[in-house]
Amino acid sequence: MNFNINTEGGNNFIGSGTLDGNGVPPNFFNDIHIRKGFAYCFNYDAYLEDVLLNEATRLTSVILPGMPGYDDNQAHYTYDPAKCEEELKLSKWTAVGEGFEPAEDGEISLWDTGFRLTLAYNTGNTARQTIGQIMQAEISAINENFII
Repeated sequence: MNFNINTEGGNNFIGSGTLDGNGVPPNFFNDIHIRKGFAYCFNYDAYLEDVLLNEATRLTSVILPGMPGYDDNQAHYTYDPAKCEEELKLSKWTAVGEGFEPAEDGEISLWDTGFRLTLAYNTGNTARQTIGQIMQAEISAINENFII
């Protein structure tokens, strides 16, 4: 998941490569509403409990607890399906040439159109696999047209 997915030579992870319900454009994560929606849809507690077996603590910044500047109350994303839905409903796009651009007043609604996206992980990396499975379950629970 990055701002400009490389499609040189083809890319099977983004499906059709367009906003037609069967893929995503290469700049899919340029849309702040998509980034926020994905952040709110991730069940951080499930990951900490089920994957890390409660042997880890969620940090609120890059500064470690106990270090100068660490603030446990610093703003950070939490698992919030209602906010996830709200953000993804705000994702609007405009067709520009052969591509798409996020636009607050765009005529293409991600919520109505849906998408299909493949999240990859390296073989044997069960932590990354579980992250993908958590995202898959939470995103598809928000809208059945969102397929990971």
